[in-house]
Amino acid sequence: MKHFIVTRINIPMSDPRSAAKRHDPNWIAYRFGLMDQFAIPAMAGQTERQFVWIWEVDPATPKNVLLVIERKAADANATIVFDRRWYPDEVVIMTRCDSDDYLASKFVEKVQSAANGDGRIPIAVDAPLGWKTAGGRIWPLNNPGSTFVSLVANPHHNGDIWQCSHRELIDRFPTVSVAGHMWCVVIHGDNLMNQLRITGPGQPLSDLEGF
Repeated sequence: MKHFIVTRINIPMSDPRSAAKRHDPNWIAYRFGLMDQFAIPAMAGQTERQFVWIWEVDPATPKNVLLVIERKAADANATIVFDRRWYPDEVVIMTRCDSDDYLASKFVEKVQSAANGDGRIPIAVDAPLGWKTAGGRIWPLNNPGSTFVSLVANPHHNGDIWQCSHRELIDRFPTVSVAGHMWCVVIHGDNLMNQLRITGPGQPLSDLEGF
């Protein structure tokens, strides 16, 4: 079964602040700095290598920004697509991952094991446990229906990973969960979607390595 990890690059969001940022070369450079620190090493460090990293890119991206994205995709062994209808007409695993997120080294291995071992189609594979990091510290999270949920389905018949919110996916489809802390979301000054809600001193970021 093919496994696609899908990251949206420069795609318009509902937040109006994103429109001013997403075509700014400085913003793109900032985001790729985060990718170099988190998402790219996480993908390179997966124990299971049988997956395809898809970057969904806004076709309206200016050429100078697109050139930067294309160079980075080549370095990261990622595939750029501009059309949301790129999915094959077969049962596949689809996983969401933002450009500033981190996956545990066994994330792909555990998701594929759960997807192949359950037998139900379609099914959502949830990863409720993870971390949040800011300022060089990490805090544990328990977040059922997290942004790292995967969908095992034929996207032409059952919809793709973006058909609804990640929380709605686990209500819409039968769900199985993988154990362990499998991801980390990064809180940073220009993060448009996450807010810092933490208590206590946390742990050093160095504790995160590979989980």
